[in-house]
Amino acid sequence: ATMEHHLMDVLDLVEHSGDRYALQALLSELEVSGVVLRHVERLATPGPMRDEAERLLQRVIGLGVRRLVVSALLAQDDAAIRRRLTRLLSQSDPRSLMPILERSLADKQHGHQRKLLIRLIRSVDRAWQPPAPSSLAAVP
Repeated sequence: ATMEHHLMDVLDLVEHSGDRYALQALLSELEVSGVVLRHVERLATPGPMRDEAERLLQRVIGLGVRRLVVSALLAQDDAAIRRRLTRLLSQSDPRSLMPILERSLADKQHGHQRKLLIRLIRSVDRAWQPPAPSSLAAVP
């Protein structure tokens, strides 16, 4: 728990070291030790704890912890946490996220989880759509 207070600093150091293996080992440890899932649960807590949890989750999602966060979303009962996770995931790189979502969707033939996945896929698509051409762009 002590390391959690310095987690963003540790992530910065490992990421900037350029050591892919160290980064992968750190991310794996954050998954296995339950740190990521604890931060998912903290999304229900208003105030600074939630803000910190969102920053950390956004960071680890960007660094590659996507499958666990998608699983946490699908298992989550709290609608507010699901909304926050959906928002965080929809901001991540779709090239890495979409294959995970599509495989998960293929496994879910019906039900609540399938609806969540479809909603998330649509959200990711909307977030990464190129902007519509402006009517001013046509003016010479």
